[in-house]
Amino acid sequence: MLDSMMCSSWIPVLAAIPTDPAQRVGYLIGFVVGLLLIVGVGVFGVVSIIMAFTRRTTAWIVMGSISGLLIVLMGVALGVAVVTGFSKGFAKGLNNARERSEQAQKVETITGKVIPFTIEKPVGWSVKRDQGTFDAILTDRSGYVGIIAEKADLGSNEPLVNFARKRFETIGTELSLSDNETATIDGRTWIGFTARCKVDNLPFAYHCYVHSGKEGSIQLMAWTFQNQWESEAAELDRVMHTVHLPDDAMAHAPVATPAVPAKP
Repeated sequence: MLDSMMCSSWIPVLAAIPTDPAQRVGYLIGFVVGLLLIVGVGVFGVVSIIMAFTRRTTAWIVMGSISGLLIVLMGVALGVAVVTGFSKGFAKGLNNARERSEQAQKVETITGKVIPFTIEKPVGWSVKRDQGTFDAILTDRSGYVGIIAEKADLGSNEPLVNFARKRFETIGTELSLSDNETATIDGRTWIGFTARCKVDNLPFAYHCYVHSGKEGSIQLMAWTFQNQWESEAAELDRVMHTVHLPDDAMAHAPVATPAVPAKP
């Protein structure tokens, strides 16, 4: 907000700069000349006031009085401009804050069915429920975030991540898997990895996080086409990091086979 307040005084000046090169040069020259004239009048006014007090002649007294009046008028005009600029900047910053608050209120919280996890659906995204093995799939029509939830506690994250990696080997061709990495999501330790492969001859990029414990077994999977991964990865990862698992232990079901990664 402070930045918008500081720059708002210059917005009318910058917005008035012509787009035509010749006109732009003339505008800038006039702006510089006007600025120099204001500075010159101010300097001359100060000199006139000093000379009026030291020389005490009628001419210098008159010039000093006129210059003092001009300095006062310029000071008032500058003060009005600064106050106006700050007021507009404050109003703009306040409106931006309200817009962000309204957008935040529009964020929908999706709750799981098998396990009552929650994940935030950003504004403008859509959600589909019960899509194959997925409890929910969130999408912005370019990238996807899927959540697979099971009540089974596999004892640790390793069995689940090993299964997920091996499953990519069976469903994809031209497969490239990254090393496993640990991540903290919702205060819990997850294991993540990236996969690049072709599914039905289409090039996809995936990033997966898995966690298994008393809350159950959860797989978070983000994917998009490989040529869109660089532009989508950060937002997809941010959405996955909004997941929240229940604090209380679930009633454990018999150990189940982890779900199969799916293509969009």
